[in-house]
Amino acid sequence: MGNCCPQDDAAAKVSVSVPIEGPPTYADVAVPAYQEPPPPQASQDEPATASEPPPAQPPQQPEPEPPKAEPVAAPEPAPVPPAAAKGLLIELAKDGARKTIDVTEAPLGLSFPQAMPLVISKVDENGAAGKLGAEIGWELTSIGGQSLAGLDYAAALNMLKSGAAKLTPSADATAASGAASKSAASNEAKLIIEFSTRSGTKSVTFTKKPLGMVFDPKVPVIIKKTSPGSHAEELGVEVGWQVTAVGSDKCDGLDFNAIKALIVRGSGSLQG
Repeated sequence: MGNCCPQDDAAAKVSVSVPIEGPPTYADVAVPAYQEPPPPQASQDEPATASEPPPAQPPQQPEPEPPKAEPVAAPEPAPVPPAAAKGLLIELAKDGARKTIDVTEAPLGLSFPQAMPLVISKVDENGAAGKLGAEIGWELTSIGGQSLAGLDYAAALNMLKSGAAKLTPSADATAASGAASKSAASNEAKLIIEFSTRSGTKSVTFTKKPLGMVFDPKVPVIIKKTSPGSHAEELGVEVGWQVTAVGSDKCDGLDFNAIKALIVRGSGSLQG
């Protein structure tokens, strides 16, 4: 048999041999190699499918600002305490007016009638109180912060003397004391101390220092012992005697420091 297909179509050419007799046999068939089909072309009539947009991102929250430090108020300055008294505070009153003087030197230079209330009857122009404004006719209502209300004349006067005994002598008083000391030295300076003893009151005159008396720091001031060979021993001062006056100043109502100050001041002019 002849060719069944045109010769110019080589790709589709199939050669088949068919036997005339006998069982059919398979002929060799030339099959072109397999080729990958081209990708489908999008039809111009079909609209191109738009790609889906990416999912929207949530808006970013701004980072919180760090907390601002609260302004710290400056601490209020501590109140300034009132200045402490430098000496002896004396409160005065007259006709409803009041004033306070701070006496830092001795002597006070004040005189009073022997009656209560303590009303100034005389002011020494060289005294410390007069220089600070103390005047005749003004009444003392308190001394060193202690009221004089209810006190008798002796107790009020002793309170004033006790406070004044602790003050430093003024320059004028020191000069006067120095002049008096020189005058007394020419006449032999002396200090008279009054004692209360078992047999009564005795006055002992000291003319030199140290005195040589030992006593405890309390009132009443009682002699605890006398130093061997001391002036007190020479004058016969005995253990157990109580100091009741130093010079012209009585010790009633005075504390230990005031009495000690009187003894130290009185013995300062004695020969040593």
